[in-house]
Amino acid sequence: MRRLSRCFFDVPALLLGGLICAAAYAQAPQPHPGQGNLPRGPIFGIAHPQLIQLENDSSQLYKDQGQLIGRVGRDQTALSLSAKALGLLTTTAASVAAADTEITELQQVAQAMADMPEKDISEVGNQILGVLRPMKAQLHAANTRLGPIAKAAEPIREKLKLLATGAETLKTDLTNVNNLIVFNLTPLSNVVDGCLAFNVPLPVLDCSNRRVSDAASQTDKAVLEYDRVVRLLLTSPDVSLPDMEVLLAPLNIEIDALVALAQDIDKLRRQLDALSHDLKDLRALIDGSFCFKFPAFGRHHDVCVGFKTIMSGGEAIEKEIEHLLSKELWKALKVLGVKHFIHDLQNDAEKALHSVLGVIERDLNLKVPDIAVLGRVESALEGLAKKLPNINYPTMNLKLPSFGLPHIRVDIDLRWLPQFLGTFTGIGPASCSPVWAGCSAN
Repeated sequence: MRRLSRCFFDVPALLLGGLICAAAYAQAPQPHPGQGNLPRGPIFGIAHPQLIQLENDSSQLYKDQGQLIGRVGRDQTALSLSAKALGLLTTTAASVAAADTEITELQQVAQAMADMPEKDISEVGNQILGVLRPMKAQLHAANTRLGPIAKAAEPIREKLKLLATGAETLKTDLTNVNNLIVFNLTPLSNVVDGCLAFNVPLPVLDCSNRRVSDAASQTDKAVLEYDRVVRLLLTSPDVSLPDMEVLLAPLNIEIDALVALAQDIDKLRRQLDALSHDLKDLRALIDGSFCFKFPAFGRHHDVCVGFKTIMSGGEAIEKEIEHLLSKELWKALKVLGVKHFIHDLQNDAEKALHSVLGVIERDLNLKVPDIAVLGRVESALEGLAKKLPNINYPTMNLKLPSFGLPHIRVDIDLRWLPQFLGTFTGIGPASCSPVWAGCSAN
């Protein structure tokens, strides 16, 4: 008993021990007359006035702190959402820069097409240039705008991630205090109250009543002070714990637009990639050849003519074929009919060209996304850059003089909360000795 008394008056007991016994209180079997068990328990309510007050106030604290836990949880969600949204700026900026570079390369290819003598290719080249030139101007402007915004957003994103982690830690701390300490004050009060109804010598009962009254009163003061802090945080968040949902609202309301912008830029990149791929196919066609076979002297002979030559007309094709063949094979081919083979080459080349050009024309349905959201995001970031540096989520600790929160004065040692649990360590249906510790019948 002497050891328990020192625990009460000198050093707060270990929270774990208090929690173990508190769990035992809540699960204690109901008393049976004549067996020495507690005559009262949670079912019968509390009679001791200080314990009644402690029960009422701790119940209110449990509710209020539950609201605060919910708000900090919503803060965590808002912070995480904002951090992810700002991450989109970085990836979108990279995509816009890549698209800007890709359009420059495509313009070079299109210009080469426009300069070709083949009318069909030249027309499509000019058509591509007509689409890409205004897009280039828009994308370059977007790239110039988005790069600095994404760079400015990066330290803010890191701060938001840090705050989200802090909010998660604070939520866990508050939940632990609520569930492991505040919640257990009521079952403990019930059991202590039951001990005071035992038939013990009057001096012991008077001493125990005073002892319990002092402990309950001190603990209730801590509960009330703690609840004052919790309510202050709930009703006046600017004092120490800003409402992040409100603070981040200007940014978070733009998240859908940011996501849409990122998706539109990705779509544009895919379209540009497709156009680039098809232009490469066109380049391969232009640099390639078409071939035919003809029989002569007991076997077949292959003749291949370049696409550019084919597009230059029948006369150019005929000269090229004659140049490629020996005199004997050229004579044999003329007997078979050169015009027929020239016509087939021209048909094959035209079909291949129109097929590729048709795909390219379909690729030209391009559009640069609206980047108006960047202005709104930039404005929101400017506001956050001014406010975020001074915001930090504390690691809540009852042992700290100000509850671990800056700018809030705490008027009582909050260690009384776990200390009340530790004071009556060992109490249970079979033993009320912690209540009577230090009390004598003499």
